[in-house]
This record gives sequence, structure tokens and C-alpha cells, in this order.
Amino acid sequence: MSTLKVDYIKNRVGSGAVELSEGATIPTGKNLTVGGNLTVQGTTTTISTTNTVISDKIIELANGTSGTPSGDAGIVVERGSSSNAGVIWDESIDRWKFATGSFTGASTGDLTLTNVGITAGVSTFDAITSTGAVVADTSLTVASDTTLGITAATASLFADVSAQQVQLGTSGALTGGNGSDSQPTRCRLAIIASGAGYNAGAFLTLLMGADSGSANQYGLTNNNSKEARLGFVPYSNVERPTNFVFHSNNGTDSHVRFGAGTSSCNAPTMIDFTVEDDAVTEDSSNVCLRLRGKDNGSSGASMSRMELLGGISEELAGNFATNLGATPSFNCAQSTCHCGIADQNITQINVTGVDSASNRVTTLQLYLSCSAARTIADSISINGGSAQDLRWSGNKAGTGGVTSITTTDYISIVTIMIVRDAGTYRAFGFATHSH
Repeated sequence: MSTLKVDYIKNRVGSGAVELSEGATIPTGKNLTVGGNLTVQGTTTTISTTNTVISDKIIELANGTSGTPSGDAGIVVERGSSSNAGVIWDESIDRWKFATGSFTGASTGDLTLTNVGITAGVSTFDAITSTGAVVADTSLTVASDTTLGITAATASLFADVSAQQVQLGTSGALTGGNGSDSQPTRCRLAIIASGAGYNAGAFLTLLMGADSGSANQYGLTNNNSKEARLGFVPYSNVERPTNFVFHSNNGTDSHVRFGAGTSSCNAPTMIDFTVEDDAVTEDSSNVCLRLRGKDNGSSGASMSRMELLGGISEELAGNFATNLGATPSFNCAQSTCHCGIADQNITQINVTGVDSASNRVTTLQLYLSCSAARTIADSISINGGSAQDLRWSGNKAGTGGVTSITTTDYISIVTIMIVRDAGTYRAFGFATHSH
């Protein structure tokens, strides 16, 4: 069978379409222009060109579909020995997919699709659903109020553009005001969460920390020392941050330090503690406790000082209905003020909970009552150690002196100062009678 070659058709007489029973070939280098519509009714249309230019703005696939749609559709790129790639409408989930697979342009039905990534510039989506990680190479930027959450609004990351803040927990305005009218409270990061009790998990506002050391800053290894640091930016950018809180837990001690404990940060020069009988704005007039590391006076000399701006009260351990016996024990780690009945002469005082660091002074205050005159010997045991001299005022150490502490129906006040110096404890006693 030969092919009919049409070189030129002109001045055709008659009606109806031109029929080419044997087909037609346009010679190489010659153009074919169709002034009307082109209808191709065969099974396959093959275009073998370098570039295809289509001026239409809309390309319709699956024309003529009626009723409930079935089967996937899309555009396929053949990739030789590699899996083909396509932009496919997945009919089973009503979503577009960028995928690879063994599908071709002749495939029908539900295709087997392997998801692949997409790289794009500025993009707008009404919603993004991800079964894996959402990764931004440089930044993730939002142009308006945006909530990144876990379905529930109480588990969300909310970026509030107008307030220039990010909220963890929920969206909406934060409570605040000036005492007479409500005003928004603005901060760069607001953590909105609370809870009490421990059922299946702890309800904490903030949980900080990871493995100790520099080898694994993000690890949470079981039965391993943990650390946490909270610091503030310094005045000078070449300085280390200022430490606020440092926490360490080595399995034996869980230690919280304010302003100290880590060489990663500088210590603050002053810490103020403020309380008030009403919710008022803090100022210099209602600071109640100040720890100061630097003198602000004219001398400019370095110093350490605690300022107590207001009264102080301390817990009193024991009671005036309990007999102390001949060798009473007092724990300074629980209280430094104790009371009781001296029901007999005291031959030795036992004191625990005394600060064992060098150059420390621990003061024990005793309030004693009795029904008869009593004495206290010059013997004291400190932190479970052997008995040593208790140096009473007016009695030389080692002389076996005693001090009279009370007479009938009176209160005596006994003060014992324990000094730790160069690894040695020294104890000094003072007593006043007949109160």
C-alpha cells in the first residue's frame, strides 16, 4: 500500500470534506495551516517536535467525563531508565500530587504514585497537610496572622503580626491593662499553658534542659546528667550572656542556682526581689530584698551585700512543752531558731546542718525554759563530728567551764555562733538569763 502525497489542492469543485483514503504526508520543510477547527478522532495523537507552542490559556484533560469521576489524570514526563515523573490529580484523595512511578501517557485508572518534593518561590496555600517534616532552607515567613497548630487551638504556634509577637498555646489577645481599662499585653514570645497534677503526663508551662556537656546539646539520654541555662543578652556584644538561672541534675543532687553555676554566662551584679500587698507596678519603693555585688557609692569599691528592705521572720522549731534532755540535737538546715524545756543540765549540744564551706558562719538561736536552775557544759558536736569546745563568753576554751542558763520559771536566750575557717570549726556561746 502506498501513501497518497498531496502537494497542492486548489479550486476544488463540489461539497463535503476531502477524503484521503490512503493518508497524507506534508513534505519536510513545508507548513500546514488549518484555518478552522482540527478534529482528531483516532486513538493516539503523536507529536514529534522539538518545541510545542500553544496559545490557549486552558488545556482540558478527560473531556467528556460524566457522572462520578474515576481514575487519575495529569501530565507525564518520560525519563528513560528512571521512573517517569508527573503532576497527577489523585482522584481517590481529591488532591494534586507531584510524583514518580511506572505510569505513562497510556496508563488509566488509579496510578501507583511515589511522592516527590517541589521547589517554588512565593506560594499561597489555603491549607498545608504534611505527613512528614516541613523544612525551610532559610526562613519561614508569614505575611498575616497565622496559626501553626495541632488541630486543637490550644496546641498551636500563633504569629500575631499586628502585635509583633509569637504565642505558644493559643491565638488571640493576651490579658493586660493599666488598672482602669483593658490593654493588650505585648511580648515577643507568649507561652500560654498551665495545669496541675500528674496523671499520664506532667502539665508544665515550660520544660528546659538536655544532656550535660557540649557533645550532645539536644540529647535526653536516660540516667544521664542534665543541665539547663536561662540567660539574658549583655550590654556589650563581646561579653557572655548574663545568667539568670542555671540548673544541674547529676542523679544525686538537683541544683538550681540563681546568677551562678555556669562558666557559659556572666553573673549579675544585682538581684532584686519585690513583693507587695496588691498587684502594683514594681519600682524602687517596694523592693523588699536586694542582693548586690557592686557598691554604687562614691568609693566604687567592689563588695557583696544583702539589703533587707522591710521586716523578717523565721520559723521557730520545737515548742515549750517538749523536754530537751541532757544531749539535745538541733538541725540548722531546717531552722536556726529552736525552743524547748531544759528539764535537766545539758552536758553536750549536737548541731547538724551547719554550712561546711570555708569562711562561713552559722548562727543557732535557742529559747529555753525550765522549772529549776540549769547549766550547759562547754561541749558541742558539729555535723556528727567528735565533741569539741563550746567557748562560752567569760570561760576560756578547754577549762571545762559551764554557763548558767536560767532560773525557775524564766526564759533564757542562748546564741551559738559556729565559724568554719580553714577546715576547722569554732563554736562561741552567749547566754542571757531571767527573761
